[in-house]
Amino acid sequence: MRKIIGRSARAIQYRFRPSVIRRSTANASAALGLACENDANPIRGTYRLRDVSSRSRTLYAIFDCTAARHAWTCAPACPHRLARLIDMRRPAAPRPRSRTATLFRTAIFPGFHGFGPRTRMASSPCPHARARLGFSSTSRSNTHAPRPIERPSRTRTTSGGDMSNHTALSADDERRALPGAEPVRVDEVIDREPMRALQLIVVALCACITTIDGFDAQAIGFLALPIAEAFHIDVRSFGPVFSAGLFGLMAGTLIMGPIGDRWGRRRALIVSVLTVGTLTGLTGFAQDRTSLMVLRFLTGFGLGGAMPSTMSLVAEYTPARLRALTICISASCIAVGSMCAGLCASFVLPLWGWRAMFYIGGVIPLVLAAIVIGVMPESVRFLNLDPRNTARVRRIMARIWPAGIDDRTVFAPPSGRAADAKSPVVELFRYGRATVTLLLWLTYFMNLLVLYLVVSWMPALLKAAGLPAAVGVQAITAFGFGGIVGSLAQAPLMRAFRSPRVLVVEFAIFTLTAITLSRAPLTPMLSICAAGVIGWAIQGAQAGLNVFAATFYPTSARSTGIGWGLGVGRFGSILGPLLGGAALLAGWDSREIFAAAVVPAVLAALAVIASATAGLARLRAHPAAETETDPDTHAAAETARPAH
Repeated sequence: MRKIIGRSARAIQYRFRPSVIRRSTANASAALGLACENDANPIRGTYRLRDVSSRSRTLYAIFDCTAARHAWTCAPACPHRLARLIDMRRPAAPRPRSRTATLFRTAIFPGFHGFGPRTRMASSPCPHARARLGFSSTSRSNTHAPRPIERPSRTRTTSGGDMSNHTALSADDERRALPGAEPVRVDEVIDREPMRALQLIVVALCACITTIDGFDAQAIGFLALPIAEAFHIDVRSFGPVFSAGLFGLMAGTLIMGPIGDRWGRRRALIVSVLTVGTLTGLTGFAQDRTSLMVLRFLTGFGLGGAMPSTMSLVAEYTPARLRALTICISASCIAVGSMCAGLCASFVLPLWGWRAMFYIGGVIPLVLAAIVIGVMPESVRFLNLDPRNTARVRRIMARIWPAGIDDRTVFAPPSGRAADAKSPVVELFRYGRATVTLLLWLTYFMNLLVLYLVVSWMPALLKAAGLPAAVGVQAITAFGFGGIVGSLAQAPLMRAFRSPRVLVVEFAIFTLTAITLSRAPLTPMLSICAAGVIGWAIQGAQAGLNVFAATFYPTSARSTGIGWGLGVGRFGSILGPLLGGAALLAGWDSREIFAAAVVPAVLAALAVIASATAGLARLRAHPAAETETDPDTHAAAETARPAH
């Protein structure tokens, strides 16, 4: 027995004091051979040894089952071989964090904690060895996955035993160590871990794609006058051309949203971006208003199909602490696209004409589509809905959590998966979501009606009021800049004051600004400043609605929830330009049109208040609905809870 004890002590390179050896014969024997595993599945890991006879002293060792050289028997009932106990191995040293990464984290992502070190994770012996080693059966219930192993530290006990180079192992690591360990929850890992390079790439690509939406929506407004002159039509009859693209946006969001929930966000996104690039380039070859309307409809279909997928990908690859911020950043890129359209039009139109704008707008989406095909992965939360995608989920999660994913990791299905739902659209009305869904659609409708009314007719309204044409371009640029500020400020405002209050205040600010434009004398400075305030209020509210829709619905219906919200809202975006053109044809002046825009803003504010009340009633009537859907829905419902 002393020979066995000596071999075990030399194997782990640990200085056993003679008193400890004499007092712990049984535990030293366990330390020699209890890391047993099947030969077909060799593992390496960190395990805890509990010395019960010596004041519960804890020893830590590294077992390597590939180095097994002796055929020991763990217990009469255990058929496995015992592995040889070998030397301690420390986790890999953390990579130094660069100053640039630190500045980026601090300035842009307040909740971003860096990329973190790459460390080895622990595996486990068989259950027989676990029982003999004295693993604790208690574990924390609020987590489902282990943390990376801490760097070993030197500790000297009060009784004289030198406990050097021991590595602490948490209760989560013990649960992860078993071959039959509890599956890892994808959403909890994403919420807990810092943002990795893969997640930043996904957010950046989605932001670039949303920029195309703003560019396309604003470019047609700048090109209306030169196109009308080229086709010899009255610019006041250009409303159907505006509305054709918006009809396509509506159809794309309503159709491609459920497709993204059924066949994947990445596939829907690639098809949509390729459609946008191809048909935008072909629009430059249009010869009359009819062909222009058809091409604008098909281009709008691609743009509408891209929006639900981009918002879903951003929401599903971002931790909960940064989800509102990243969605608002992505939404703010619509305003960035509007500003880029104005700058591009000011340079391109005098040199190459209106057709070159469509050529440029077609090349950029095609380049982005190629990058998406080569770089962007499918949504890992969507893949986790189907157990057949376990290998793909494991590959993606290894890039998000490299320290904790190996070839044996299994993943728990999300609690939001509704097996009895006939379609993603049905999921929007389950568990008391019907009232909130309908009110959310009404808010989308009113907000987009006002947004596209201003975007489409602001230059024409200011010119009709007697201001120079350059003022209209400057006002639209200010509108886009205000939209960027409002979208970026939406996340901290929603976190500080809760979304219903923020949205109501933004609609109230728009109402006051529109009344000012309808009553005060219009000057260039007043028009530009008012356009900036309107852009801040309306586009900021749109970003807030996108955040609410992306977090309110579960993974199985998130793309559908965003798509149908935007799709119903597109009815308002179609109706807005039509109403503006009809008002101008009926002889309304700019003051009367600005005054009429107050009505949808007031209705949107009332819908937000009603949705907050309905969200609180849903929490009371369906307390278990949050756990049956997605964990994010609870946060969204709490956001909808009015403050007392």
